[in-house]
Amino acid sequence: MTPIPKVLVMGLDALTPRLVEEWIADGRLPNLRKFMSGGAWGALNSVPNRNSAPAWSSMVTGLNPGKHGIYWFTEDNPESYDYKFVNGSFRRGKAFWNVLSEEKQQVGIVNVPLTFPAETVEGTMVAGLDSPSVDHPNFTYPPELRTEVKEAAGGEYHVHPALAQYVVSGKVEEGLDRLHSSIDKRAAVAKHLMSTRPWDTFMVVFTESDVVQHFFWRHMADPSPGDSDRAINAIRDTYEHLDRIVGELMQLAGDDTVYIVVSDHGARYDHGLARALPSWLHQLGLLSYRDEGNRTGLRPFMVRAASKIYRQADKRLPSEIKHKLSGRMPWIQRRMQVMMSFAKLDWAGTQAYTDGQRPEIWVNLKGRQSQGIVAPEDYEQVRQKIIDSLSSAVCSTTGKPLVRRVMRREDVYSGPYVDRSPDLVVEWMDEGACLDIRYPDGTEVTLTKQHLPDDPYDQLLNGGHDQHGIVGIMGPGVRHASLQDAQIADVAPTVLYLRDAPIPEDLDGVVLEGAIEPELLESRKGKTGGAAVRHEGDDTGYSEEEAAEVHDRLQALGYVE
Repeated sequence: MTPIPKVLVMGLDALTPRLVEEWIADGRLPNLRKFMSGGAWGALNSVPNRNSAPAWSSMVTGLNPGKHGIYWFTEDNPESYDYKFVNGSFRRGKAFWNVLSEEKQQVGIVNVPLTFPAETVEGTMVAGLDSPSVDHPNFTYPPELRTEVKEAAGGEYHVHPALAQYVVSGKVEEGLDRLHSSIDKRAAVAKHLMSTRPWDTFMVVFTESDVVQHFFWRHMADPSPGDSDRAINAIRDTYEHLDRIVGELMQLAGDDTVYIVVSDHGARYDHGLARALPSWLHQLGLLSYRDEGNRTGLRPFMVRAASKIYRQADKRLPSEIKHKLSGRMPWIQRRMQVMMSFAKLDWAGTQAYTDGQRPEIWVNLKGRQSQGIVAPEDYEQVRQKIIDSLSSAVCSTTGKPLVRRVMRREDVYSGPYVDRSPDLVVEWMDEGACLDIRYPDGTEVTLTKQHLPDDPYDQLLNGGHDQHGIVGIMGPGVRHASLQDAQIADVAPTVLYLRDAPIPEDLDGVVLEGAIEPELLESRKGKTGGAAVRHEGDDTGYSEEEAAEVHDRLQALGYVE
């Protein structure tokens, strides 16, 4: 019987095929080169909205978001147009480590997004960026492990590198130093647990490669005369650092291990077209604004003044002060965030809307939204108008389309939680910051971006997410192959197959058989059994102070206002 190898999964958030291949060719990524030259390698297709929360959740469960229920780092409340932050307890699907734990196999999990509160597993778990604090009892499993984690990291462990705070204050060098320190600390914790605990499958995720591209893509792709060499090379330096860590982890794991490198999506220049979606819906007559010229009463004045005061406080107050205020007056933050996103909308005249950040659109549906106006029988007509208009428009100067496709949620998601998704998902082409558009009938319009002038991060974010990440597999039983059409949900069943564990029958992902030696496929047919989808969950939310911490982290990445 073929021996069952250990499996080491190394997640490198937002690693982009084009950049990886370019820098491999330049000799800068020798360890990733080993996967391309001697293992199975290919692009990994992400979830439709390319957001990290559903992407990592699909990767570790093998389920599409319609089955695991995670679509963003937030969950929308149609009745109030509000949202709440989600964490791992909202996931409605078993992760591969749940299945392996049921089989009494030992696992080690470090920093996978959406894993707070840390789950009870056969082994150890250090939760990811949805953790409010390293001192929270549920940051690790077992709970007492958190002290050991901090010690292994040299006394301080970074849940998140917090690069944004340094960039905003002009301390770029210091911020990049902290980013690289964060990589080293995370690697130190992974090495410590791999060396001191038994494990059959180990997974560690490094989010620093995503964080750095959000702020430094422009410096790399279109540097300005005043940009420092360190800023221009910030993304490349991060890739090179992670490549060294990949080599060190593989060496520590040993030759009897299958190594897997993955990224949840790719990265690209973000021209901020999501900021123009509200303007586009307005031009189509589907989104209506209140008449600002007539808004001279006390309430509109107070709304504008309160929004400005909130933004200034959010920008200037230290995090610890903001969190204390949020804990004592929780309604302020929730109300102000909704107010700033939608205060100018006239719901009585709005058929469809978006928050200007997500590449997604909601229909203002009667009976679902508290101020919905679209009758259920007109729902599809509104969606079709949006699809036709966005898909047919081209940039006036180049004649090329701005939108690759507009997807109905039920066409790209399936399962019991499809209704948690917005109604439409937009996938952009790469046409730059074109805002002058033309329709097939010759009509031309100019879109405008919805910017928040007091948002400290709004003008600094310039990198976004692309559809394809990477996947590389190497080790015992793996053949040299070019992987075609690999899907993000294929990772979990592949891990389970390599560990000879049962694969739940309701998974959307499949084993990446193109990566497996024919002899192994012939000798190990693969086990199936059970279901991954859960119809109940804990939904362990956050306290107001914890939610404020998570909010700051996600705001700095452009995921929430």
